[in-house]
Amino acid sequence: RLRRALEDSSSGEKALCSALARHIGQVANVQVRSVGTVGGNLGLGWTFPRFPSDLLTIFAAAGAQVTLVNQQTKQASVAAIESVQSIDGCILKSVVLPFGVESGQVFFKTYKVMLRHQNAHAIANAGFQIRADKSSHSV
Repeated sequence: RLRRALEDSSSGEKALCSALARHIGQVANVQVRSVGTVGGNLGLGWTFPRFPSDLLTIFAAAGAQVTLVNQQTKQASVAAIESVQSIDGCILKSVVLPFGVESGQVFFKTYKVMLRHQNAHAIANAGFQIRADKSSHSV
């Protein structure tokens, strides 16, 4: 459903949405995507850093933030997705993708190197984002 929502997005950041949707389409296969969760994929990436989590890499490139709730203290913390060191004793409450936060032109590209087009772990994942502001001529 996430892939479909990104493809149908009316956000002004079509480059970001379409790149994320395309990359999500390369995760596992249709059956796995139908029963798997975003939290499960991220959790595997955080718990086992050697696991090539597709979503962790591309969400980090997109500037995603997560809200984790500690089960003991019930305290919520918001962090950049790539800065999370441990999820022990925590529940993933939300993942926020920052669509439309900044003005300007967005260039976003992801890559997944794998042995097959689908149903294969990534050998390497990469994601790149550049925001250009025409009014200030800055990147």
